[in-house]
Amino acid sequence: MQKIVLITPPFTQISSPYAANPFLAGTLNNFNIPNSQIDLSLAVALDFFSAKGLNRLFDIIEKSNKKFPENIIRFTKRKEEYISTIDSVINFLQGKNNLTSYKIVTREYLPENSRFDILKNFSFKNEETVDFAKYLASLYIDDIYDLAKDSVLPNFGLSSYYERLGKSQPSFNEIDEVLQNEDLISQIVYENLSKYDFSKTTLVCITIPFPGNLISSLKISDWFKKNYPHIKIAIGGGYVSTELKFLTEPKIFKYVDFVCLDSGETPIISLIDFIEGKITKLALCRTFLCEDGKVIFYNDLDKKDICSKDLGIPDYKNLPIESYLTLYESTNKMHRLWSERVFLKLRMAYGCYHKKCEFCDTTLSYINEYRPINAIFLVDQIEQIIKDTKINSFHFVDEAMPPSVIKDFCIEILKRGLDIIWWGNIRFDRAFSYDLCFLMKKSGCIAVTGGMETANERILQLINKGISLNDTIQVLNNFSKNNILVHTYLIYGIPTETKEETVNSLEIVRQLFYHNLIKSAYYHRFALTIHSFIYNNPQKYNITIKDKKINKFANNDIEYIDNNKNSVDSISYGLNKAIYNFNYRKCLNDKIASWFDEKIPCNISKSFVADIIKNQDRKIKDDGFLLWTGNIPFIYKKNAPKGFCIFVIPQNKEDLEYEVPQKLGEWLCFVLFQSSIRYNKDFKKVKISDIEKTYPTNFQENFFDFLNNELWFDILNSGLLILV
Repeated sequence: MQKIVLITPPFTQISSPYAANPFLAGTLNNFNIPNSQIDLSLAVALDFFSAKGLNRLFDIIEKSNKKFPENIIRFTKRKEEYISTIDSVINFLQGKNNLTSYKIVTREYLPENSRFDILKNFSFKNEETVDFAKYLASLYIDDIYDLAKDSVLPNFGLSSYYERLGKSQPSFNEIDEVLQNEDLISQIVYENLSKYDFSKTTLVCITIPFPGNLISSLKISDWFKKNYPHIKIAIGGGYVSTELKFLTEPKIFKYVDFVCLDSGETPIISLIDFIEGKITKLALCRTFLCEDGKVIFYNDLDKKDICSKDLGIPDYKNLPIESYLTLYESTNKMHRLWSERVFLKLRMAYGCYHKKCEFCDTTLSYINEYRPINAIFLVDQIEQIIKDTKINSFHFVDEAMPPSVIKDFCIEILKRGLDIIWWGNIRFDRAFSYDLCFLMKKSGCIAVTGGMETANERILQLINKGISLNDTIQVLNNFSKNNILVHTYLIYGIPTETKEETVNSLEIVRQLFYHNLIKSAYYHRFALTIHSFIYNNPQKYNITIKDKKINKFANNDIEYIDNNKNSVDSISYGLNKAIYNFNYRKCLNDKIASWFDEKIPCNISKSFVADIIKNQDRKIKDDGFLLWTGNIPFIYKKNAPKGFCIFVIPQNKEDLEYEVPQKLGEWLCFVLFQSSIRYNKDFKKVKISDIEKTYPTNFQENFFDFLNNELWFDILNSGLLILV
């Protein structure tokens, strides 16, 4: 192992590498600092879900003195079926043997337990053999997970481990107690670490993205303290930066040496310099230390975060890309993207360009410090990653990809002729015009996710979302017309929200599903966090915070009293049941009232969404520039009358052909070539006012009449974009 080791803990993600450490490794590489990465999230999962791992699990169950329910006993009686099939299933989910799908879809190869009950309503088509097999194999994995959780590993989860202990824990005592215990997961973690020689390592950095990663991360650090006491341990990541912002609890420093906040590049490089004696602790960046039993925060304000051009290229080449696996836990194609292998993580910006949503953690760095990345540098990264990994699929993990960067990124992708697949998180910003969405599609975008939060105009304005309901629906329509899948996050129970507003919002969401403007959605119960505007301004939302005392250890979710007397908890079951069915395109014609036991009026017109999108025209900006994304057109004169020609745009299915005056055909060829970023090496932005000056004279139609001509509209629909 190298001097610096970056570890991703269990149970973070097994479909693709989690972003944090490849990003950090790329920066360390750029500064010529040798480093190694270990993805224990993947390694532990692969060891657990193996013939050897299941043998160990069944052995522990059989030796246990606990009295297990009939479901667990049924599992143990089919022990050999699980052990004999698990390795083949994992290979299949890793994409190593798709022919296994023919055995799986027979429903006679894999043992089935309670997770397979859902198949009574499954919606795969017969021809989707491989995808259906992936879904069945995922249910089989879920059954094994249930076996472990319901028998001897009650705190085990596919994406978490002792998650409850990570959430806003006031003290470290209970965590400390749990860390003294050892279970099968701990054993597998320790066995994986024992495979490496860390004798030359000086610093181990563990990213902790979520509460469910805390315990496994501290077990890792505890192993290092016992086996390599010379190594310093640093933790950071999303969980640390969010929950440990106000850390004063010294007990955690029994397991770690440094706790780093926010973007990790500058803190880690400072730590390396500190460990090597090049700087004093006063020059550390956003780092907690424990001195004489007291937690001290060091942050040299003169240290600036590394600019985007010096961040380097995220390093995926030394990770076992071929070993990540797909888990389909839904038949919804949008949902499946999160667990599809392998989408490599990138970002277009650090922070959020809006950073004003009042429910959001806007006081935290990863929201309020907006730093966009140059599009050319971003595409340089992509080209190098493709060269290193042979992977061309990417997931942008931004808080919200900025439309301006997206536009430049897409143009650069087309300019270089790159063939990629990508998706990521956005705000439903009105900047996402039809033309920008078309450009995204042409550059390889297949899906976007975004927080709509609510389909109620009053609440949108209250929380300072920065979007209107009408604009949001039009933006969703722009994505839908370009066959870009959309998932939206929704929140219910925002203080002052009434039941009627919640139900009205659900009706609009139903209509969005009905018209195919969104493909999936998920409702979250509103949670008040200590880093939000609402926490600091409770009077605006008529809430009372129960206790503003700061915990010594973790602080995030805050208990509050809602003085509005508008609790929506009584309708939460109906909300979630409705959205579950909508995700599978079921019950979309049912009345909204049918989801609730109590009578709640709904005054939304059944044509609310339809009325907005039917009057939606493609907005052509007069000050926009032309970008031709299609093939180069040509003209020929054969069989055309004198003075005329046949103008042709080559297309995938059927060429677009028009008989036009020859001068007009030549002019169109000139205009489209000039505005082609792919074929014109001397491309410069050309506006409509520029092409007006070169429009041929002596035609019956003047220039502006031509812009309302059927031919012009067909050219627009064939890939001519007007971008701002």
